[in-house]
Amino acid sequence: MGSTSASLDERVEAAYQKAQEYLGKGSYARALKVLRQIERLRPGYKDLATLIPQAEEGKRVQNFVQWVAILIGSVAFLVAWFLGVRSDLALLAVGAAGILLGIVVGNVLYARRARS
Repeated sequence: MGSTSASLDERVEAAYQKAQEYLGKGSYARALKVLRQIERLRPGYKDLATLIPQAEEGKRVQNFVQWVAILIGSVAFLVAWFLGVRSDLALLAVGAAGILLGIVVGNVLYARRARS
């Protein structure tokens, strides 16, 4: 029975290290999945009470920024299209610029929202 517990402890610790790695890379959704698995196996393990909310917040920020970037990129593309731009390269450039602008705007909006 002792070896089964040791094996579970080793697996939990390996998963914890993997979750830390995901957090370090900004892979919040993956980190959250692993952290929740650990929480089911070992409730209260190490600093899960801190890491899970951190991963949830990181995932929220990423989702918000991605949606804003998609929205602004799409609007930029459509505006260029309705203004008569028909070059594929130009439309691609406008869409990409819109996405980059959207990333900046999304981060600024989220930061302001978080402060209020």
